[in-house]
Amino acid sequence: MTVASRLMLRRDRGFTLVEVMVALIIVSLAGAAVVKQLVQSARNTRQVQMRTVGMWIAQNKVAELRIVNGLPSTGRDDGDIEYAGQDWVWESTVEPPNDQVQNFLRIDVTVALASNPDQIVADAVGFVGQGGDGALGRPFDTRLPVGPGATPGNAPGQPANPAPGRGPLLTPQGNGT
Repeated sequence: MTVASRLMLRRDRGFTLVEVMVALIIVSLAGAAVVKQLVQSARNTRQVQMRTVGMWIAQNKVAELRIVNGLPSTGRDDGDIEYAGQDWVWESTVEPPNDQVQNFLRIDVTVALASNPDQIVADAVGFVGQGGDGALGRPFDTRLPVGPGATPGNAPGQPANPAPGRGPLLTPQGNGT
């Protein structure tokens, strides 16, 4: 037998044990990487779902506090709620943003799972104000007269004018009209 024919016989026998072991190691490493990515993706999906539901709860609580008659009372409040098959806890804080602002409150709401109340899942911030006419939600509205004796602007599209001696209305930028 020639050297060429001996090499042909060796090739016809199949894979060696070492080659099979190397191939199995490569396939198992690739499989483990795929499983790890699937687990991470599932974990991220669950986390996004929890944050979304938590944000809905926080925004609903801010909306509830904004629609009460008059301004909501200042201070802290907390409670629990069952939502989307989970037990949740929330905490709200209502306070003025600073001492110089009157009839305007900041609402902070935090939400966590009841099973782990120290880990905040979502939070929301809202504001509510009371204008000079007592209406909620329009602390700087220049389209409506403010207070008794206020008259609308003379030209169409002009903001309302305050009663004599009350000064100009505020615009959202804080400038007089």
